[in-house]
Amino acid sequence: MDIIFGHITYWTLPVIKLLKYLKLNVYYIYIDDKNEIKRNEIALKLKKINIFPLPMEFEKKISQDAPFSLCEEDPGEIAYKKNIKLAPNSILKKYCNLFSIKKEKTKKLRILLQDFIFFQQMKISGKLGIWSALYPEKKIIYISFKFRCFYNTDIGQNIFKIILPIDIVKYLTRIISLTILKPFSIFKKKNKQLQKKEVINDKDLNELTKRTVAFIPHKGLLYGTKLYEKSLYYSDNKDSCFNKYNILHLDYSNYPSPDKDIYWICLNKMKTNNVKFFFQTLFASIKTFYLVRGWQTFLVWILFIQQYNKYVKYCEAISKFKNLKIVLLDYDILCPKTLILALEKNNIK
Repeated sequence: MDIIFGHITYWTLPVIKLLKYLKLNVYYIYIDDKNEIKRNEIALKLKKINIFPLPMEFEKKISQDAPFSLCEEDPGEIAYKKNIKLAPNSILKKYCNLFSIKKEKTKKLRILLQDFIFFQQMKISGKLGIWSALYPEKKIIYISFKFRCFYNTDIGQNIFKIILPIDIVKYLTRIISLTILKPFSIFKKKNKQLQKKEVINDKDLNELTKRTVAFIPHKGLLYGTKLYEKSLYYSDNKDSCFNKYNILHLDYSNYPSPDKDIYWICLNKMKTNNVKFFFQTLFASIKTFYLVRGWQTFLVWILFIQQYNKYVKYCEAISKFKNLKIVLLDYDILCPKTLILALEKNNIK
C-alpha cells in the first residue's frame, strides 16, 4: 500500500513521521510553501526519514497503459467529461448573469470550468493515474488537505482518496481579516495616495488612463530563464501606442516591473474596496444558492462564487482605464479567464 500526500506543509510532518514509523510507503507530490528556503528545509527533513517525491522517474519499465498525456493534455477528454458531469448546460445558463454573459454563450463558462478542472488533472490526477497504471494491484491512498482536490478527475480504480479541506479555515480567516477587522480602512484618504504610488510606480494616474492599448504578459517580459524578451508586439516607432514605453502593461502574476520607465501595473496589488467585494460575493452566493441540489452542484456553486469574486475585482481594476480599447494577451491559455471576462465586460477587445 502506498500513501501519497498531495501537498506537504510543516504541520503535516508529524503525521507523515507517524505513518513512516508504522512502516508504510509514504510519498508526496508537492511541498506547499511559497518560500523556497522553507520548501528546501521541509524536503531535507523528509529526506532524513526516507520520504521522497513520487519517484516516477526511477521506473525502468513503464506500462503502455500509463496515461502520461494526462499531465499535459487530455486526449480521452477525461477532464471534459467531469466538466459536463458537474455542470450540464442547463446549470451553466443560470450562472451566466453573474458574469454578464448571454445564455447562448455558455461555452465561456464551460472553458472557465475546464480551465480549473484540467489544472487539477495536470497537477494531481495525471500523476496519480501514472502511478496507478504502474502498480495496478497495489492499493493507493491519496491524502489532501485542500478543497480544490474535490475537483480531481477519477483516474485509476485502485486509488482511494481522503480529502480533508482544512485550507477553508485559512480562507475564512482571510475573509474575516479583510472585511471585519479592517472595515473602515478603505475609507481613509491615505489609501488613495498610497494607491497612486504603489500601483502606478510613481507615474501620473491621469497619464495611465490615457493609454488605449495594453499588453498582458504571463510572468514578466522574459521567457523562461532569460531565453528571450517578449517583444513580439512592440513597435520600434517611438510615437506608436505599441512602443514598449507607450503601451500599458497589465500584470496578473504579481511580477514586479522589469523597467522603471515602462507603464507597469500589478492588477492583484491594486488597492480595492474589500468590503464592497465581500458583499457583492455574498449577494451572488445567496442569489444562486437555489442551484445547489446535491454534492456536485455544490462544488459547481463554490467554484463559480470563488471565480465571481475574482471577476468583480478584475472588473473594478480594469474600469479605471477609461480609454483602454485593445488588449494583447501574451498567453491566452494561461491568462485567468475571469480577467478575460472582465475585459469583455468593459468592452475591451
